[in-house]
Amino acid sequence: MTTPTLTNSRRRRLGFCLLFGLWAVVTAFTLERWDAALSLPYMSAISYVSALLLNTIGVPVTLGSVPGSFAILSMDHVVFHVTRECTGVYALGLYVAAVLSYSATLPQRLQALSWGLPAFFIYSVARLMVLALAARWVPEWTQFLHVYLLVIVNAGFLLWLWAVWVNRLARMSPQ
Repeated sequence: MTTPTLTNSRRRRLGFCLLFGLWAVVTAFTLERWDAALSLPYMSAISYVSALLLNTIGVPVTLGSVPGSFAILSMDHVVFHVTRECTGVYALGLYVAAVLSYSATLPQRLQALSWGLPAFFIYSVARLMVLALAARWVPEWTQFLHVYLLVIVNAGFLLWLWAVWVNRLARMSPQ
């Protein structure tokens, strides 16, 4: 009887999973520990840009906040409390963990972060705008979009962005 051995491919996958778990814990701890320096400015910027764009397209929005807690987007008949969870900051943390866990050089990782972070910001602004527009035009869809559909889209965006980077690396590496 032969003893099972780990192939290089399996070893790499196992290593990625272990590193991903470790980096996911580190990023979650970092976002929680340095909330005022990381999560809150990100949330505020996303809320500000969303309000600016909504006002620009003719949807009147007032931006407010509760210092150190959340932003408030007020429209005619709806008030959104924009919290960290609304901004995709935790999905962004998982993206960072996936990039740091994957077998790549430092310049390749920095490249993934240099376009991944702005992509998440743009996506988060678009997400808030979709919710605001839904609340205005089809309010019965707001809860479904917020609680179900956009949560799935969040995960899909995270996986898509990371897969684009990994596939780009695979095309660039010598066979």
